[in-house]
Order: sequence, then C-alpha cells, then structure tokens
Amino acid sequence: MEIHGRYGRPVLLAETGIEFDARPAWLRYVAAEVELARAKGVPMEGLCLYPVLNHFGWDSNRPCQNGLLELGGGAAGEPSTSRSLTNWHGCRRLTGVSVV
Repeated sequence: MEIHGRYGRPVLLAETGIEFDARPAWLRYVAAEVELARAKGVPMEGLCLYPVLNHFGWDSNRPCQNGLLELGGGAAGEPSTSRSLTNWHGCRRLTGVSVV
C-alpha cells in the first residue's frame, strides 16, 4: 500500500518466497496481504510466487526448499502446503489477482 501511495501505479508483487516449514503460513500471509491491499483500493496486477520448483543455490549448490513444488513432483513439503495452495486458488477467484 505504501508503494502504491508513493508512486500511484498498479502493483506487481514479484519474487517472494520462504524456505521449509514456513511456506504454508507465508502463503496464507501473502494471500491475506494481497486481499487487504485490494480491499483498500490498491490495483494489484499480479503476484510472482518464487520459485515454482525447489532448486539448488546458484552460488553454493545447497538445496533451497522454497518452491511450491518439489523437484520430484507433487506439492512441496507438508500437506498443509497443499491446503494453502488450494486456499490460494480460492483467494485468486475472489480477488482476481493473477498468479505468475
């Protein structure tokens, strides 16, 4: 909301993510913040949940478990992540925000 207020332009939230067990709560938080911004009149043009797949660090090759999906397929992590993704799709239908 602060960025929209400062620049008066539509907002695209890009490359946001978190690792491991914090993913489900983070996804709920991001969805709630996007809904709040839209409710306050901020034109949210899209959201980039980064990354889609777990990956290896670009500088250290360490496994980065911050993807929405595992490298081997299926929803990442615990079943609660899958529930959060399902809830996110419901939020998308309500808010109309594009998920990139």
